[in-house]
Amino acid sequence: MSDASLRELISKETAFPVADEGWREEWIFMVDLSLNVVLSEGPLAESAAPGGKCYRIFRRRNAACHRCAALEAIRDGMPHSVFLETGGRHGKKRFRIDAFPVRDGNNVIWGVVERVLRDVKAETAAERRKED
Repeated sequence: MSDASLRELISKETAFPVADEGWREEWIFMVDLSLNVVLSEGPLAESAAPGGKCYRIFRRRNAACHRCAALEAIRDGMPHSVFLETGGRHGKKRFRIDAFPVRDGNNVIWGVVERVLRDVKAETAAERRKED
């Protein structure tokens, strides 16, 4: 599936709006029901080879994240979002992960698409405070 097809699938299958002002889309990836990456687009696409577990690739974890939006979407069939922060005191970054189920022709969930957005509004405000 090409990147254009992934974006087409996302626009047809999801209830998520386009990225809000202040949030920048970082990458999009699709996982199967076992959280194996099936497709990936964005800066981490090269490191997110199909077959790897999303939590190993993106968070360097040995198990699914504590608050996993993909697992919630698989569990109840609804879109979910989670927020997380990474980095230290001086280099904190805030992310929002939107996850939504992908269904086959029989309405059975076979995977989840996750969209990762970075909070650039908070970063810009922090940079302005440093300049003052």
